[in-house]
Amino acid sequence: MTAATCDREAARERFCEAIRCAAAKAVAMDDVWAKHNIQAIPAERVTRYRYSVETRQFMKDQTIVKIEGRPFTHGAMRHCFRMKKLATPPQSASNHRFHGYGWSRALNYVAKCYMENGQIATSQEAKDAVLTDVTLQYEAMHWAERFNEINPPKKIDFIRAYAIEFVDRPGKPMFAVERFIAGNDSYGLGFLKHNTNSGFVDLEERRKTPQVFSAHSFYSSQGKRLVADVQGVGDLYTDPQVLSMDYRFGDGDLGPRGMALFFKTFRHCDMSDSLGIPIFPLSRNELRHQAKYSDDESTFSEGSSPYREEMKCRFKQLDFNRQMRKSVLLRPIDLESEHKKDTAKRTNISEMSTSIRRSLRQLKVGSPCVIKRHQSDIDEITSSLNIGLTDSIFDHNAFHRFESGEIRPRNKRRSSSGSNDEDGEGQRELTKPTRRGSMVPKRQPTPPMKITEETKSNLGRVHYHLACLHGADRFPEIVQTHEESVDEKPSHDFFSVVFHLCHAASLKNVPACLALARARVGLDTFVSPLLKSNVIPIDFESSKEFCKRALASDRSNALPKVAAGCLLYQIVEDEGTAGDVEKMSILEEILQLMNVSVEEKRIIKEHEEKKSRGKADVLHVGDKAEGNYFMEGTYYPGVILEISDDGNSVTIQYDDDGSSETLSNENVRSLEPPSEILAAQTFALSDEEALGIINTDEECPFEKYDLMAKLAELKAKNGNSSAAIALYSNAAELALNAGKVKTANSWSERAAELDT
Repeated sequence: MTAATCDREAARERFCEAIRCAAAKAVAMDDVWAKHNIQAIPAERVTRYRYSVETRQFMKDQTIVKIEGRPFTHGAMRHCFRMKKLATPPQSASNHRFHGYGWSRALNYVAKCYMENGQIATSQEAKDAVLTDVTLQYEAMHWAERFNEINPPKKIDFIRAYAIEFVDRPGKPMFAVERFIAGNDSYGLGFLKHNTNSGFVDLEERRKTPQVFSAHSFYSSQGKRLVADVQGVGDLYTDPQVLSMDYRFGDGDLGPRGMALFFKTFRHCDMSDSLGIPIFPLSRNELRHQAKYSDDESTFSEGSSPYREEMKCRFKQLDFNRQMRKSVLLRPIDLESEHKKDTAKRTNISEMSTSIRRSLRQLKVGSPCVIKRHQSDIDEITSSLNIGLTDSIFDHNAFHRFESGEIRPRNKRRSSSGSNDEDGEGQRELTKPTRRGSMVPKRQPTPPMKITEETKSNLGRVHYHLACLHGADRFPEIVQTHEESVDEKPSHDFFSVVFHLCHAASLKNVPACLALARARVGLDTFVSPLLKSNVIPIDFESSKEFCKRALASDRSNALPKVAAGCLLYQIVEDEGTAGDVEKMSILEEILQLMNVSVEEKRIIKEHEEKKSRGKADVLHVGDKAEGNYFMEGTYYPGVILEISDDGNSVTIQYDDDGSSETLSNENVRSLEPPSEILAAQTFALSDEEALGIINTDEECPFEKYDLMAKLAELKAKNGNSSAAIALYSNAAELALNAGKVKTANSWSERAAELDT
C-alpha cells in the first residue's frame, strides 16, 4: 500500500469518526423542538419530489409528515414551518393509525413555502420556484461530491433538500424541505456566508475551502456550472445559488457574468495549487486593487447590506440574500433614471465602409492619442494584443507548478506594487493564521485538472463578460490615474477591458474577436466606448487576423461569425489589395453562415415551443432523449415514443438501429439542443434577455441578397456564368420579397444577359 493510499485511508477514517461522533451527540441531545409538541399534530399525506442531477428529472414517492399550522419565522419571500418526518415511511398511509408512530423521535425539518397576499402560494409559478430551489441544492450536492473525491483538506456537504406537495390541501401547495441545523462549527462560529453569486462578502473569517470549492465546481463541470452563495455552519452548507452558462437556475443565476464577478475577486491560494486548479489571469490594475485589501477588509462593496450574523433571523437573512441576487449587476447610473442615457455614440452600422476608409487615411498620416498613456500602458496593451492572437496553453505555469508537477513555493512577502511572489504570479495568498493553532496535515498534491475544449470555450465567455463589466463602469474603484492627468480620469479601466478581451480571444471567443477586430480599425464596439479613443492602435492586418480567428472558431453560434465575416469582407474591399478568389471565399463563407443561422433560429424556436408546453426538462412524446441501453450504463440517443400513464416510465426508440426499449425515468435523459450550435445564444436565456443588453457588434451590415449579388458579380467576372446566373436569380427573388422591386429587376436582367 502506497503512502498516498495510507493518507487517504487515514483521512477517510478521521472523517467517518467525526460523523459517528456527531451522530452520537445528536442522539444523546434532547430534541430542541420537543417543547413545540409537534408529535401531537395530525399527520398529513404528501408527495415527495427528489431531483436527479444525472437525468435532470424529479423522482416521486409518498410519505407522511407532521407540520405546524403557523410559521415560526419568515423572510421577505418565504415562510418557514417546523416539521417532522419519519425516517422510513410506513407501507400504508392512514393519519389516525400513524398519529403516534414514533413521532417523538422523528427527525426535525424546516419546510419553506412562498407567500402570495399573506397566504401560502399555490400558483404554478410558486411551485416552479420551489422545484428550482431543490434543483439548486442537488446540483450543489453533486459538485460537492466531486470536490470531496479529490480529498481536500476539509470535506464539505450540502443539506439534502427535496420538495413536498400536500396532495390533500386545496391547491396542493408545495414546500421546500431540508433538515434543521443548529449550533456552531469546530471554531465556535455559527451560521456564516462565505461568498455570493457576485463576489466575496466574508469580511472576517476568509476561509479558503468555500472559495476554492466554488472555483473547483467551475472547472469540474467544464465551465458549465459554478456553485456560489456558499453559506452554512462549518462545512455543512445550504441555500446555494448555481450559476450556469444557460441561466437555467432561476432569477439569481447571473450566468457567465456572475462567474466573471466571482473570478475577479477570487484569490488563488496554496489550496488552489494543491488541488490542481488553474490560475485565472487578472489584469495589472485588478491585481493591484486586490492587493490593497488586508485580511479584515471586504473584496465586495456591500454598502449597508445586512449580510452579517447580527441579523436575528437566519431565514430572513437568506430571503434578503435571495432578493440581492437579482440586483447585484445594477450600476449606479442604472439607479438614477434621470441620468439614463447612452453616452457612447455608436457608429451607424451602414456607415462601416466610411469609417474604415477614414481609419485608413488616419493610418497614413498618423493621429494624436486621445487618452494619455505611459510607456508601461502601451507595453501592457501590446502584450495583451499579442496574447489575443495566440491560442491559450494550460501548461505547468497555469497551475503554478514546476515541469515535474511539484507545486512551486509561494513567497508571502508583498512588493511595493502590491503584487507578490518571486515567480511573478502576482496573486496574493491568504495569509491569515490557522485558527486556534490547528495544524493542517501535509498531503500529496492533486494532479492538475483537465482543461477540455469546452472548458476553454466557457472560460473565454467568462473573460468576455468580465471585459463587458469593466466597459459598463461596474468597477470604478479599479481605474488607475496618473498624477498629472487626474482631471482626465476615464470612467472605467480600459486596460482591463483590453486584457480580458484578449484572453477571451485567445480562447477563441467569437464576440471578443469581433470587438477587437472592430477596435483595430477604429470602429465603435459594444464592449467599451473608450477603445475607439486610440487606446488600441489602428492595425488592419491585426483586425483581419481577429476576424479570421472568429470565423475559425468551432464553438459559437453563427450570428457573430456572420458579423466578423462582413467586417473582414469590407476591410479587404476598401483596402483594394485582395484578389477575386479571396473575396469570393469570404462571401461564400458568410452566406453559408447565414444559412446556419436560420437553422439555429429554428432549433431555438422548437425549444421555446417545448418550454411553453411545460417545464423544459420534462419529457414529452416526440422529444429527443438519451436512454440507458439495457441498463448497461451507456446512454444512446433516440426519440420518446410513449410515456406511461403514471409518468414513471418511458419508451424510447434509438436512432442507430430503430429498436425501442421501455425504461424508468431515472434511466432517460432529456437531450438539449446541440451545445456547439447554441454556445453563445443559449437555449434557456440569451445574454440580451437575461441582462437587458443589445450587442450592436453582432448586427449584420449587409442583406443576404446584397452579398449574393456581390458574389455573382465576382463569379461572372471569373467566367463562372452558371453560378452567377443562379446567384443573381436567388438575389432577385429575395430582394423582391423584401420590397426592393427596382433592385430585383436589375438583377433579373443581369441573369438574363448572362444566360444568352
